[in-house]
Amino acid sequence: MLWIYVWLSFGSVSAAVLAQWDFNATTDTNHPATSSGEGIATVLGGLNVQFASGTGSSDPAVTDDFALALSRFPAQGMAARSAGVQLAVSTAGYNSIGLKFDIRASATASRKGVVLVSGDGITFSEAVSFFIAADGSFTNGITIPLTAFAGASNNPRFTLRIVSDFSTGTNYIAVKSGSNYGTTGTWRLDRVTVTGEPTTPAQEAPRITHQPESQSVAAGAAVQFQVTASGTEPLQYQWLYQDAELDGETASSLVLPEVTPDRAGVYRVKISNAAGFVVSEPAVLAIDVADVPIVARVEVTSAGRIRVHWNAVPGVWYRVERSSTASGPFTEVMSSAEIDAFEEDFGPEESTAFYRVRTP
Repeated sequence: MLWIYVWLSFGSVSAAVLAQWDFNATTDTNHPATSSGEGIATVLGGLNVQFASGTGSSDPAVTDDFALALSRFPAQGMAARSAGVQLAVSTAGYNSIGLKFDIRASATASRKGVVLVSGDGITFSEAVSFFIAADGSFTNGITIPLTAFAGASNNPRFTLRIVSDFSTGTNYIAVKSGSNYGTTGTWRLDRVTVTGEPTTPAQEAPRITHQPESQSVAAGAAVQFQVTASGTEPLQYQWLYQDAELDGETASSLVLPEVTPDRAGVYRVKISNAAGFVVSEPAVLAIDVADVPIVARVEVTSAGRIRVHWNAVPGVWYRVERSSTASGPFTEVMSSAEIDAFEEDFGPEESTAFYRVRTP
């Protein structure tokens, strides 16, 4: 048996709050509602229950600060460990379970209490006993680790009790020396908290350690964007072009073979996992069409028309210009990004024509 004197400091359990009762916004004296998390509180032993002032406890509330006040405990020599409060809290998915609470007792209340624990809500065993050292003021932050009790961890039926107990033999002893124990003595409980740590490590959201870089290439070149990220695996990747998802592009790199001018623009990648997602900074792809040679040829069709051909690159706008002399001036006769040839009639009155194909 472990004896804990509550005026000592126990430290704190660094964990998630599974259930907490601060008794500030509840009016149910039989099953006070939680203020945080989920759990069911039940008052045991037919006690008289009130919500009394919580001043002096660790509750930060300035107004409407209440505590659970329990009185009319069993008569001397009767029903030890039967009167107090029971807390049913699911610890599924959590281990390193702990209990933390503030307590204040009147002079004639029982100075000894005990924490009982159960893995099924039916059969209870003693986890720890405690003694209340002084009357009339709160002792705050009593922290009781329950790691030694196997039924506390990862258990949807975990239940504990905070109840009064005999101090010697079959006798209750009052908190204040020289006072006699009486059933009108009171306990006040506040900030009753059950905590636990997740059974699986905390998930780390994705974080980009190397951003994809902007590039400028000639039309027809191959382009590869690369991103590096950290975070809890598995990481999922989705590349975006102009903020729209690219079908099938779900790797850490994006390869674009033989880019055309219509692929210029802003690329990003979204990386996600169970903990969240992150979107990369924009990587701009610029495609230089000036480096694309325009190879044009002129021929006469069977119908006697002039036809000009060139090696068009998709997405590039071309202008066809004509002049009667090599030195110009040239006049635009067609402008389009959709075709790679121009054809027109060549009248008998025209002896010579010069054509050129240009990008804007």
